[in-house]
Amino acid sequence: KNAGDVSENKLEPQFKRPPIAGKLVRSKSGEVYHFRDLVLRVFGGSTVMQASSYTFRYLLRDETDKWKKRSKSTDHADVFALAERRTKQYHGTEKIVDSSTPTTKAGHIHRQASAGSQHRLHVHCPHCKTKQLLKWADDLWDPATIHVKWDKAERNPSIAARTAHYECPGCKGHIEDQHKHE
Repeated sequence: KNAGDVSENKLEPQFKRPPIAGKLVRSKSGEVYHFRDLVLRVFGGSTVMQASSYTFRYLLRDETDKWKKRSKSTDHADVFALAERRTKQYHGTEKIVDSSTPTTKAGHIHRQASAGSQHRLHVHCPHCKTKQLLKWADDLWDPATIHVKWDKAERNPSIAARTAHYECPGCKGHIEDQHKHE
């Protein structure tokens, strides 16, 4: 996908959703969105010239396993390295977020994840007092092993969100948002 596709098909529908989102965008010019305190530039991962033209405090890269490592022109640097260098003027306050579906062990996102701390979030069950690894499901194909649950009969997303809870794999107790700090 190119920047126009992402802008038109992913961002624009979100910015138009009520009640507040539509009021956040002050103006738009091409793939540049102007907010009150932020400018959002959308461009493709193989677009070296655009990556080299701006500095970024927040660099959000999506589907990085599909990016080409180098630009089509051999005169330009690695797109990943170039974009990261463009965050350095923010001296430790920059944030870089990579998001992707891993495609191979040699892919960018798998290498980044493997180089990370490997920390995992554990949830304390207020009912049986055990800690378990927070995970969506033991087996995504078996509905009986899914731990994140909500009232699926509820069609209103706001109301369904209020019924969401994590089910303890041990005692089947409901761990709700209010239990996070117990």
